[in-house]
Amino acid sequence: MWTIDASGVQADFISGTPAEIERRVKSFEQACSNPASDESALRQEAHALYELLIGPIADRLSANTTIIIEGDGAIGELPIQALIDKQGRYLTDSFDIVWSQGAAYRKQLRPSSALSAKSSILAVAVPKGDLLDARSSLPDAIAEATSAAQRFESSTLLVGSDASVSRVERGLTNAAIFHFAGHATNGTKGVGLVMAPADKAQREGGILSAEDLTDERLQRLQLAVLSACATEMGHDSGANDSESLVRALLRAGVPYVLATRWNLDSRAASTFTGKFYDALLSGKTPARALREATAELRSAPETAHPYYWAGLNVFGTN
Repeated sequence: MWTIDASGVQADFISGTPAEIERRVKSFEQACSNPASDESALRQEAHALYELLIGPIADRLSANTTIIIEGDGAIGELPIQALIDKQGRYLTDSFDIVWSQGAAYRKQLRPSSALSAKSSILAVAVPKGDLLDARSSLPDAIAEATSAAQRFESSTLLVGSDASVSRVERGLTNAAIFHFAGHATNGTKGVGLVMAPADKAQREGGILSAEDLTDERLQRLQLAVLSACATEMGHDSGANDSESLVRALLRAGVPYVLATRWNLDSRAASTFTGKFYDALLSGKTPARALREATAELRSAPETAHPYYWAGLNVFGTN
């Protein structure tokens, strides 16, 4: 494990074999992503993993600063914000956390600019994708996208049948913020966000994929919020996968991407969105806004389990 700060670069060895660490990380991720998992056992493992992975560098971390993480292998899919320190605090209670795809990607990111109520937003809600017949509708998706759009003076809201791939692509060219609430897909039809059919004669919705997220189309985009199931993932793995929407957005220079590591609870996502934009429009960075919004979810008993908040991650710059 390498850490870089004002004092330079330092290396520390983590005890245990790579296979053992990978097994524990994957088991922890699976427990976090299951709302029925035992919270007591989850907290015990969260503390044990903190001691293993954060303990060696804990004395070099200053509270309320930003930790930028570039995770290799299984570590890249660790819900690190759910690790618990010696005082019983989640890591996200003490730090803003940003995930990085590495130095090469960070160099491609455009300089971030302050987002305000005057920023332009493209908010899209597709509560039911015909492509996903087996999946239920998302009743909170429209309310979520509408709530996001209403916070900005310059907004475009595309809902249901209006949200075709072509209309979303056109809307992206003028947007500083892109908020999507709906379904994501990762299967034989491809990887991406499920949009409405191009015309009413078609049953299947279109897919906004990584290939559609071109540099030219995203020149003004500062923040993408992908509020759907597992939007961080590619076809075979996480954000490092070539088909990942996160990777495509960062490659196109978007400074901030908020994506999900596992399936979302629609109602919790809607609550989170309101708190996130409230914090963002008060001048907070996306990482700090994420931290404050997830703290609100943790404060409510019905959404305190890591399933409801630990799968949300900010990628990009600090």
